[in-house]
Amino acid sequence: MTQTYSYKQPKDDWFWLSASGLFVLITIYILTRIVITPLFNVFALLLPITFGVIGTLLFRVYLIRQGYYKIDKDKTLIIDPIKRQVLIKQPGKQTIINSEDIKDIEIYESWNNNPLFSSLGYVKFNLSNGDSIKVTKFTADNTDLQPLMTGKTVKRKTKLMNKIN
Repeated sequence: MTQTYSYKQPKDDWFWLSASGLFVLITIYILTRIVITPLFNVFALLLPITFGVIGTLLFRVYLIRQGYYKIDKDKTLIIDPIKRQVLIKQPGKQTIINSEDIKDIEIYESWNNNPLFSSLGYVKFNLSNGDSIKVTKFTADNTDLQPLMTGKTVKRKTKLMNKIN
């Protein structure tokens, strides 16, 4: 009984891009209003700085998701839990990885379990030959890859957003 997983394109990428643009535009508008007014107050800069930071965070989410797309867009995983192996199909290339080929596993998770950043994680399989294979949460989750992880050294790393190295 094999299970097939392929990249699931998130439908909210345009939201992240437009929301970050909106926050940057609001920041620019507030900054111009502050500069135009004759009475300058240092505390007035807190609001545009806050909006700028939020806009930058939202744009960073968009950029990280684009990095995930570049890695997994054409990748298909076929997992055989009985044989404990995975077949990775990419255009012009097929790779079979057995559980014995995996040296250790690194799981990059978001420490935020809310939907805002929860999908920004991936699993990195470090192979005994020195190569590594990365699978994002848009293709397969940790629970989907569990048959390959059984009995392996697993390192968990948690951040708010996990950029692929």
